[in-house]
Amino acid sequence: MSASGVRRDARLRASARRKAARPDTVTARVAGALLIAATVASLLSTALLNPVFSGSDYLLKISAHQDRILAGGFFQIVAAFASAGIAVSLYPVVRRHGEALALGSVGFRLLEGGLYLVAAIGTFLLLQVGQDTTAGSPVPPYLQTSGALLQTLRDQAGLAGVLAFYLGASMYYYVFYRSRLIPRWLSGWGLAGTALGALAGLLVLFRVTGYMSAPQVVLNLPIGVNEMVLAIWLLVRGFGSPATGSAPVAPAVTRLPVGALNPAAASRDRQGAPRRPAVPDHADRGGEGHTSNRPDLPTASGARGHPVPGPRSSRRQGHRHDLMTIAAQTGQGAFAALVSIRRIWRPRTRQPLDANLSNRSRH
Repeated sequence: MSASGVRRDARLRASARRKAARPDTVTARVAGALLIAATVASLLSTALLNPVFSGSDYLLKISAHQDRILAGGFFQIVAAFASAGIAVSLYPVVRRHGEALALGSVGFRLLEGGLYLVAAIGTFLLLQVGQDTTAGSPVPPYLQTSGALLQTLRDQAGLAGVLAFYLGASMYYYVFYRSRLIPRWLSGWGLAGTALGALAGLLVLFRVTGYMSAPQVVLNLPIGVNEMVLAIWLLVRGFGSPATGSAPVAPAVTRLPVGALNPAAASRDRQGAPRRPAVPDHADRGGEGHTSNRPDLPTASGARGHPVPGPRSSRRQGHRHDLMTIAAQTGQGAFAALVSIRRIWRPRTRQPLDANLSNRSRH
């Protein structure tokens, strides 16, 4: 091959590799963008809503900061869809290394997004309750009860969504750690961060610490920073190449030429000699289901000494030959038995006759 042909072949191979890696590159960038969107939207909604919903006079605060509540609820919805989209975007890549874990991560993160939507609905309902209160007048008891129930619904839905996030994220972080799609220090950091975050969620669930308290925020810092680092890594570097642990590539199948494994048959074909068909040799062996193991006969796999199933006509001929052979052997055996019985019986019948004749001649 000429130098220009070699360069053209190298360009074609490089283009094929880029096209093969393009879907994973797009997936990595989409997942990185969604990670940033989910984290930023969650932080913005927390910063907008927590100061308003804290304290016993939160209903009066809601009526005074309605635009802030609307913006916080909008960012909650953005965080819900972005969180669900992260696992969905990662699924085509993660599935190649662990289908069950990929499905589990998608399921838990979809559940997380649904619970965030429930929390957003609670936020908008609290806004409606707060609009019925007026500044400077006492809050009616029924509004206080409704507000307390909606506040509890919002907090518990958010807490359940965070727990679902920890489970789903730990699944694809484990796949990343096992397959080396990203560096192991990054995936190990993510596993440790999800474990600490799950511990914080359980502490809040069992009322050891308060919701959005200092211990919960501190325990959630590692996974929050890790998600931002992971997003930047996916946007800049993407997933690992096949040499660093991406999806295994199936080996190419090489077709061998006819007669490569059976040179004798190939040489006969080249010389024009008629090929002997592979027929059963159970007549020689006295059994069924065997074919000739002679090395000069062709076989289905190309190797010597392996049984070759013949065509239907050859099988029928073989069965007929078997029946004829059995019948012939049976007839020969019956004839031999009759001859042997005659030979045994003849001396016993002659002796008395000879004795009688001798006695008659004497008299």
